[in-house]
Amino acid sequence: MSPLDVVRDGPVAILTLDRPRSLNALTTELMDRIADALGELGRDTSVGAAVITGRGDKAFCAGADLKEMSRGGLDPLAAAPDIGGISTARFPVLAAVNGVAYGGGLELALCCDLRFAATTATFAAPEVRHGLIPGLAATRLPRLVPHAVAMDLLLGGRPWTAEQAQRVGLVQDVHAPEDLLGATVARAHDIAGLPRAGVQGVLDVGRWWRDHAIDGHQLAYQTAARRVLATGDYLERSKAFADGHERRTASPTSTSRRRPAGPCR
Repeated sequence: MSPLDVVRDGPVAILTLDRPRSLNALTTELMDRIADALGELGRDTSVGAAVITGRGDKAFCAGADLKEMSRGGLDPLAAAPDIGGISTARFPVLAAVNGVAYGGGLELALCCDLRFAATTATFAAPEVRHGLIPGLAATRLPRLVPHAVAMDLLLGGRPWTAEQAQRVGLVQDVHAPEDLLGATVARAHDIAGLPRAGVQGVLDVGRWWRDHAIDGHQLAYQTAARRVLATGDYLERSKAFADGHERRTASPTSTSRRRPAGPCR
């Protein structure tokens, strides 16, 4: 079964991360499917916007898949400035953040042009707590919110509520969970109905301002990442977390009241 579900609502494409049992965690396959879907949609001139969301009511995306990371399938040094080609899509991409957006899930949302959240959504960059450095895509955050606010999230590893994210400008609107997708798709339809040339021009300028610093400091990021990874802490911690998470989800005493965990790249 595909980890990504793609449906059309007229000129709007809805991409749903479809790994609810893993809290929609990112795998190499899932990221490739996102890139393939956006590439194919980009060749269809009738597509005017896309919405990315997660399956279920717990998670938008809980980060990188820890099982794949512990096996070496996800290389933190290979962290890309973009996830799934979102920031180069030929149309606006909106995120409907329906639950936790941790680590790589936060990065996925940051790559989108606009973000909308459910009242139950939370945002976090927990990598520092697991001996890691946030992924390269997370370096967009200081361009989107005040620098000190961004550093507080990246250094503390503590989650923001949807209301906190809206307060600092990371999220455009907050909706009840049952209204989120409909409201986000409606906004996507509004944008898709505008003249395409103007929309593309705004995307080109806006994305350049948001993303142009990434290329300039990619070397500095790689240097810092190598220094962090040289300690080996992340391998031990990610494996321990993956093992613990597997035991918890397999336990018959597990309950939905447990707080979703989502360390990521």
